[in-house]
Amino acid sequence: MADAMSGAGAAEVRLRVPASTQYLRVARMTLSATVGTAGFDIEEVEDLRIAIAELVSLLIDAGGPHVELVIHLLNGSVQVVGTTPAGVEPALDELTSQILTAIVDEYEVTTTDGVARFTFRKVAAAGSSSA
Repeated sequence: MADAMSGAGAAEVRLRVPASTQYLRVARMTLSATVGTAGFDIEEVEDLRIAIAELVSLLIDAGGPHVELVIHLLNGSVQVVGTTPAGVEPALDELTSQILTAIVDEYEVTTTDGVARFTFRKVAAAGSSSA
């Protein structure tokens, strides 16, 4: 975690929370604290908070007992992977798709072998100009 705090190198943060909307705040806070010191400006951090809330909500709706998140930081970018054992396949509606398209660089929502998964990635504006 020291690398993430200094803004250099790679870091990985893992979080597992019960699949309940009560824990959306924990996911949002963990992501914003992680990327806030890694080259993302305040607007990008807020966009990422919105993205994580939308996608974790989808996993909660899939009916699993918990949601697992893995946040990868690498050279001014973040990739977040969320998973849950799925009771049902999560449905990504058109509004959520439009929001995600506007605020992250890429995203995907899948269900394979009873596991619902999302992945999204964003490059910090400051990180993309220094590369």
